Amino acid sequence: MDLFTHMLIGYMLGWTACWSVTGYNEYLLLITVVMAMLPDFDVFLFLIPKSVRRKVRGVKHRGISHTIVFVVVAGIITAFIFNRLVGTDLLEGIILAFVGGISHITVDGLTSFAFPYLAPFSWKERSMDLDGAVTWYMVPYSLLSIIGMWSMRAYNMPFEYFTLLVALVFTGIGVHYILRLSVKLYAERVLYKGKNAKVNPTPKLLSFYVMKPTRLKEVNIVEYIHTKLPMRKDRPSRRYFEVDRLVPDGAGITEPKDVYEAVVASSAAVVSKGFENLSNVAAAPLESEKGQWKLFWFDWNDWSPMGKGTPGTVVRLSLGEGPVVESATLPISW
Repeated sequence: MDLFTHMLIGYMLGWTACWSVTGYNEYLLLITVVMAMLPDFDVFLFLIPKSVRRKVRGVKHRGISHTIVFVVVAGIITAFIFNRLVGTDLLEGIILAFVGGISHITVDGLTSFAFPYLAPFSWKERSMDLDGAVTWYMVPYSLLSIIGMWSMRAYNMPFEYFTLLVALVFTGIGVHYILRLSVKLYAERVLYKGKNAKVNPTPKLLSFYVMKPTRLKEVNIVEYIHTKLPMRKDRPSRRYFEVDRLVPDGAGITEPKDVYEAVVASSAAVVSKGFENLSNVAAAPLESEKGQWKLFWFDWNDWSPMGKGTPGTVVRLSLGEGPVVESATLPISW
């Protein structure tokens, strides 16, 4: 979720908690907002060399900073700092800090990018696949809502008007998630009914990836198919494949008959390319000549969303020939 929406939700929850529990206090409210934003400052971890980050578990965006343990520790520290600097009550500060930090984890947990919020006790990555990591129409909505609420407080607008604005903003956020849930359920239970498919949302409301599991040669394959509502047969689809293991001998597949066999067969060629964390490794099929399969294997950690291209490995499989492997940098769109 974007920083403005985290800030907005943190402010709204902090405002509600202040009025219902502690009494209105601008500094306590600020603690909630700070904690609602703080976990995303882990983006500065990208300043650490990648070779170092990969050796330390959780040192990444949506890593250790997006955990309940971090929220508790950072919340106590933040509340203590505010207590010393501006005299806020320490216990009330800890409560408001926890509210802000948990709001960040909860909202991020609704998105399609899983993270280990129970770490270091469990490193399993979880999410509800309900929303995009950043939903573009929510950015201006949240920013304008923040400006509106700040203006009302700055000009001492009547409390009743401010309460009405807060209620309207809460309603807008609720409508957003109801629409997201409706699209997800419609795609899963109507469009792909009986196909054991899950929907992974994107930044656009009517655009999503359908995740279809397949098992071949003891390899679990998840296929991601990009599609939109309304669906059109002539619209080209982006497709990515993830596997739960790389097969050193390609499961003995020498002449792939479909893209699933090509994925398993080409996995043998990338075993020695340093792909270790398979939760981030994917294969994208490339345009190929008849009797040939070409797949681009890459690590999502190396993904460049700004069009610079993502480094990876192209594997070409041809009938009657061995696999041809070469390094390449290609644009990848999510």
